[in-house]
This record gives sequence, C-alpha cells and structure tokens, in this order.
Amino acid sequence: MTINNATWLSGEKMLDIRLTNGLRVVVLPKKGFFRKAVTLIIPFGSEDENIECQDEKMSFPAGSAHLLEHLLFESQDGFYTRKFTEIGSTANAYTTNNRTAIYFSTVGAIDEPLKLLFEMLENVDFRKDAINKEKKIVSEEISLYDDDVEQSLYFDLMRSLYRSNPVKNDIAGSKESLRTISAGILEKAFSCFYRYQNMILVIAGDVDKEAIITLLENLASDNVLVNDHFKRIRKIDPEGLAREYYTEKRDLRNSIVMMGIKLENSVLRTPMEAALEEIKGYLFLENYMGKMSGRELELQKQGLVNDTFDFSLSVTTNYGHIILYSETKKPEETMEAFRNLFALTREHIVKPDDLERQKRKMIGDFVLAFDSVSRSCSLLSEYLARGADIFVIMDAINRMTPKDLQETGNKYALMPQAFVHYGVR
Repeated sequence: MTINNATWLSGEKMLDIRLTNGLRVVVLPKKGFFRKAVTLIIPFGSEDENIECQDEKMSFPAGSAHLLEHLLFESQDGFYTRKFTEIGSTANAYTTNNRTAIYFSTVGAIDEPLKLLFEMLENVDFRKDAINKEKKIVSEEISLYDDDVEQSLYFDLMRSLYRSNPVKNDIAGSKESLRTISAGILEKAFSCFYRYQNMILVIAGDVDKEAIITLLENLASDNVLVNDHFKRIRKIDPEGLAREYYTEKRDLRNSIVMMGIKLENSVLRTPMEAALEEIKGYLFLENYMGKMSGRELELQKQGLVNDTFDFSLSVTTNYGHIILYSETKKPEETMEAFRNLFALTREHIVKPDDLERQKRKMIGDFVLAFDSVSRSCSLLSEYLARGADIFVIMDAINRMTPKDLQETGNKYALMPQAFVHYGVR
C-alpha cells in the first residue's frame, strides 16, 4: 500500500492501494463534506486505435472508445442513468484522447451507487439492436459537431498539424468509421481495456476507507487478476505539417483565425515530463502574452483581435501543440501578427517577481480545487489518467525558474506553424 503526501490537503492521509484483482483505488478523505464523488478511469481513448493485447496487435476504428462508452449505460432491463437517479445519484461518462471515465456523485451513502457501477460493467449489452441504437445517437452527435464552427475549426487545425496521429480525428469518429464498428470489435476492446487491473477508481468524500476497500474487494471479485496485458502503441508524428494553410467560407459575422504550433519532439516523453512541459509552456505563454503582458491589448488596439482572443497548450507523451484563436475583421494581418508573436519568443525576458506571482496563483488554484469534493476528484482523475502525480507536480512548479520558462519559450520560435481561416461567406 502506498500513502501519498496529501495529508495537508485532506486532513487525513490519502489511500492509494491495489485490490486483489489489480484494481487501483485512490481514496481522498474529505471529512465533514456531504457530497461524495467517484470516477472510474479506463485507459481507452480516441488515440487507442492500435494496441498490443495478449501478444496480438489489434486495431480499432475511430470512435470505438466513444461508442463503447455509450453502450455502458445500456442494459436489457433499463438505462443506467435512470437507475443511478433512482438511488439519489447523478452519473455520466465521457471519452477523451487517452481515457474513458465513468463518474457519479451523491450526498447519500456511497455503497449502492458503487454496487451499481460494478453491475454496469458486468452487464454491457452487446446485442446488435443496442449497438445500432447507440450508433444512431452518436451519428446525430457527429452531425451536431459538423455544424459547430469552433469544433470544426479545431479539427481542421489538427488535420493541418498532424500527418498520422489519431488526435486529428474526432473523438466520436466519423459516420464512415462508425459503420465499421461491429459487436466483435467492441467486445474485443472491452476484454482488453476493461480489466480491473487496467483501471483506476478515484473516490473523494467523507467515507470510511477500510469499509470501502472491503466493499470493493467483494464487488470486484469476479474480474480476477490475469497475466495478459495490453500495450499502447504511441508513435511520434512525422516531422513537418500535413498542410500549412486551410481556408473555407462560412456563414459568420466575422472571420475566424486559428493558429497552431506543432511542438515536435524526437523521442517519447514520460508522463511526468509531458505534464511538466505543459505547465512550463503555459506559464511562459501566460507571462509572454497573457492579459497582464499588454500584448493582447495591443492587438486589440490594432483591430486584429477582439475579446474572443484565447490561447491554449496541450502536451502528451507523443505530441504537443499551442493554439491561438480569435475572431477578426483583418484575417491576413491577424495571421501575420500571430507569426510575429512567436518569432520574438526568444527575446522575452521572464522576470522573477512575475513568475513568483504566477506560481503562487497556479499552486493556489490546485489547492483551491481540494476545497471541493467534485473538483478534487476530477483533478486527481485527470493526472492519474495521464500517469502523473499532482503532488509531485505542485512541488516541481514551486521550483521552476525564469530560465526554465525561457528555455521552453525559445523552442516555440523554431516550431512549424499552421493556420486555419474561416472567412465570411
């Protein structure tokens, strides 16, 4: 049993243990809180199109993880969302690039919804009519995504930045890939990914840790620990861009510009390296062009961006990118201004006092999340799914220096850039 250093956040030691069958259980006690929150993390996301399982290479069509998530809530004797509601709990699920997560919260006893969660895993309905029903629902979701301008813009940018990485595909897949997903494919995915030894169960709230572990040992006793395993196949995208520029006309009030910077790397990062690189990058970008820097205000004064201007950063073990976004009436000038911004990152000087304020705010935001049962459960789940320790990360943030940020920013001027422009029809 491993005890994490979360005592100062929860008032009681956090429990991190593996059950007999391999299920990892993380319990964050929150004494005096009425709400309990639970998230079950399954390592099956939209990027997991190719894996090795039981010494066999397997491929899954785009959208398989998302469709399987939908199917979890189906059963021959009723919809599980309703079953959770009937016992006073709120349940849902989501799929990302790297995971599927099933979660619920309750202000009552936690035993019954936990039992229902494990019942749900034991009763997935793989009948053809159930699958076709969920395919229809997902197909309608995809149609809605196609009409969502920001969603379309984002995936047009991903398809510009990446040549082969599955991150360029919609998490729900496409209507074409959906048609290729059979019951056999879903059952094979379920047997590979939905083993307890692959999952992490995160519980936050005022709970009895020992009683919870006893309950879980009994609930999960049928899915025994086995020697077979799966291995994710993560590859680095080929160098360069799929395309440097893409444009199309839309029914819009203003043009929209999205710039992407592909953070190329020659070797796979470890999960902790990826998490820390993402945080260093975010701190640099916030220091360089956040609201306090004055650069956004200058762009607004020039009429190149408006109050929709935003930027984001994502770094994983095998890819990373920065995104800039804004509506604009001067798309060509805005794109040129974005290019110039990143041509000058090597000249930016990070001041120690500014960085100290940024670090205090970031660590403060992390700590503040632990004042909420739901937010602390979500935060722990996010970093556990990534394979990174949030408490180690907070300590690393505290030790970051201006030099660390400047070295990170220096790289950005050298990385390939792609643009997507949606013009006014």
